[in-house]
Amino acid sequence: MTVSLTHISQATDRFDEEHVFDSDQRSLHYLKTLCGRLGILPSYFTIEKASLEKIEEWPRSNGYFADVYRGRYGSTEVAFKVFRIFYGKPLYQLKRDFCSEAIIWKRLKHDNVLPFLGISTTLFPLCMISPWMFHGSVVEYLEENPSADKPKLLKEIATGIEYLHTKRLVHGDLKGSNILVGKDRSARLADFGLATLAYTSPTLQTATSRSGGTIRWMAPELFQSEQDRDSSRPSFKSDIYALGMVMYEIFTGKLPFFELHHDIAVMGEILHAARPTKPLQLEFSETYWRIMNTCWDSDAVRRPTISNFLTYLNPPSTDDVDSSGMDIPSFLEFSSYVVSMPSRPFSHLLRQLWPSY
Repeated sequence: MTVSLTHISQATDRFDEEHVFDSDQRSLHYLKTLCGRLGILPSYFTIEKASLEKIEEWPRSNGYFADVYRGRYGSTEVAFKVFRIFYGKPLYQLKRDFCSEAIIWKRLKHDNVLPFLGISTTLFPLCMISPWMFHGSVVEYLEENPSADKPKLLKEIATGIEYLHTKRLVHGDLKGSNILVGKDRSARLADFGLATLAYTSPTLQTATSRSGGTIRWMAPELFQSEQDRDSSRPSFKSDIYALGMVMYEIFTGKLPFFELHHDIAVMGEILHAARPTKPLQLEFSETYWRIMNTCWDSDAVRRPTISNFLTYLNPPSTDDVDSSGMDIPSFLEFSSYVVSMPSRPFSHLLRQLWPSY
């Protein structure tokens, strides 16, 4: 079976890169499904243990599903993303998730996407290997370098998303901590554990399966009930919503809904059409705030495509665009559909129930 899978994957790799996610998307989907169900990957994904070295005993970062260690692959500094094995979670489910992410990630090759080097099941039970990103996440980088070129970083992030969407991939978990900055100070998208192949839909391009996400960055339609399956799946438009939240992180240095400490409260605010608080004094152009709000539109269809987003992302002047004479793109001309900040009945209710909230 390993030989058979290897032949299938090698045949898929031989397709011109422009067609792998287009005309041959079905083959990629079958390969992803097959590897996930069997819990195995083609042999050439594996890097031999003799080539790998863990240079620090403790992980540099911890996530819910994985820890990241610093190491070496030959003379190259690398990151080991080590999947956590939970008591009570069937091992086959963990292997399925591991294999699905590896199949997708391996085929992504772009300057603004973190490269995939391979896997190891000997140095650690389940480990993915990528180049070490010396500046950490974009959030950590901006904390250390507050005067960094934020518009440049945002454009790099959006360019990476455009690449994914061109390949008909939904990232599904965009947030500041999943965007890394390398030695060259360029941004790269990472963490493709929730990335899914999209199928053609008249309006949204939704993913083939429902995935999770992180509440502060999740679009309101993702909280819909399972009965409304098309709306509750991650989509290109829910990626755009999350990109608006990443934009907020980059330009304000704060988490979306930073005033709220509990995710259930954030969920309530999102469902009541609230959006992140506008800073009293903007340290960035008003146009950027308009772009964020357009990304956060409650109607997913009215959010811009990633191409729209990039078209109008050229850094505006520090003055308001209207007063500078710059043309306002039609999708930024707000009228009655701009989401205003409503009262916070959900938050007030929580404070009544839990005074410490």
